[in-house]
Amino acid sequence: MTKQFKFLALYFTALAVVLVSSCSNEDDFFHPQEPSEGNTRGVIQDGYLLVSFEDNGLITAGPTSYGANLYDGYVAVAGYPRFTSQVDPLTNLKYGVNEDGWGGSYNFWNGGVAVSTWNYRSNTGTHATTDWWYSYQNQCSVYNVASEDGTNAGAGRNGSDHFAIVFGYTDTYTGYGGTSSMAFTNNTERRFDRMYVCNSSYTYGVMENGNAFTQGSLKDNKGYFHLIARGYKAGSATPVASDTIALADFRNGKNILIDTWTEFNLVNIKKQTVNKIEFDFEGSDSGMYGLNTPAYACIDDIYIALN
Repeated sequence: MTKQFKFLALYFTALAVVLVSSCSNEDDFFHPQEPSEGNTRGVIQDGYLLVSFEDNGLITAGPTSYGANLYDGYVAVAGYPRFTSQVDPLTNLKYGVNEDGWGGSYNFWNGGVAVSTWNYRSNTGTHATTDWWYSYQNQCSVYNVASEDGTNAGAGRNGSDHFAIVFGYTDTYTGYGGTSSMAFTNNTERRFDRMYVCNSSYTYGVMENGNAFTQGSLKDNKGYFHLIARGYKAGSATPVASDTIALADFRNGKNILIDTWTEFNLVNIKKQTVNKIEFDFEGSDSGMYGLNTPAYACIDDIYIALN
């Protein structure tokens, strides 16, 4: 009887060690965010964690579609506190505005990822006689024709209210990298399967009409504009895989100019686990000072494999 009791005691002790170890490993991924961070919602759907940017606790770009709260010196307006970064509470996926190298300042002009609800895609109100809708003053709007222009609601994928605006690219003229990224804060590595993308209003309008900084309409010049995603292992500065999607392509008889949420299948990145996704841009309208097309895109519904 004593031997049997000792055996059972050893068995349950071993089982407890296994369970604690298993829970510890799981906590490396499912880890609560720091209390000071804003929240985003991760939803489990069909074997994937869905980062959809839908949560009442989100800090969104504002108080206008310019997104003044993405810059230092911003004076807070009710409903739009200063934004630097947020962490998804289920996945610990962190994103935000890049540090600009000036002693801890965070400014969107140096690249970043921010949540938005704006969807102006035409001139409106006091902006009726200008090209405001495709200027930096409207840089946080998505050009999604499935939503009602200017309502600033329901412009995300499947009629959701929130999405993320991505800005920044590698400057081929100076070599300076102002790309944006999202990474798991605890060095966890998971499989990014796919996400959905749409053009920003600023970028769409410039590609369609041109502006003072471009070589004219991208369509007239039969050009292209690509969003690039790169996957990185934890602690590595070298990407292990990359995928590209055309936000616009008018070469060889093509007529691509994305104006609804479109699947970006990460066919190469999904083949292995990564810690970080970096976003970059390239396009045919480039000059001696680098890319002329505004380096923005909107993303939503990021699918991350559970296993």
